[in-house]
Amino acid sequence: MISNLANDSLVYPTPGTTARLDVGSDALFSGIPGSQLVNGEIRVRIATGASASDTLGIAYDPSYAVGTANLYSPGLIYVNTGVGGYRFGTVAGGGAGSDLVVTYWSSFPGQLDPVAATQIILRSLTFRTTAPGTPDRTFSVTVTDSNGDTTVPVVFGVNHAFAVAPAAPVVHSVPGVEGSASLLLGAAILAMAFMKLRRRR
Repeated sequence: MISNLANDSLVYPTPGTTARLDVGSDALFSGIPGSQLVNGEIRVRIATGASASDTLGIAYDPSYAVGTANLYSPGLIYVNTGVGGYRFGTVAGGGAGSDLVVTYWSSFPGQLDPVAATQIILRSLTFRTTAPGTPDRTFSVTVTDSNGDTTVPVVFGVNHAFAVAPAAPVVHSVPGVEGSASLLLGAAILAMAFMKLRRRR
């Protein structure tokens, strides 16, 4: 069972920003034994509002700190559940609005807690889009075990709140006029000064 995701509603900042989908970084996973996760999958899908400019991903930490995931090699995820980074599974998809799929490895090393690792992945899911002004998104996340049993889809949303930069002032200019205007202004100032001198005399 996946919990603490269903009520999340990320307010997406500006186009091009990568944001975590788990707003409070508190997603939980339970109900399926770790041994039953082998060869299963975590699937993240944009249920509504998908755009070709959308990208689903995972926030990686090259330091392999506790509670993080990292790409050991292209497509191969290592996760640290407490005693270092260990092989967890493979990742594919996520680009152009497609599903992001993390496939569990066929076996887990003894140092890795698959349930805790699943939780880490859920907390590390990211979303990015470069399409401003597009509809809000809803997401669906499921976990499928080795028996083919799938958790009830957890659906949550992303609301767009793009910061709109103020429009730059429009300056109209006519070629050749700027220099002429400066000369005319200078002549006018000289004429006024000359008139004041004549009055004093």
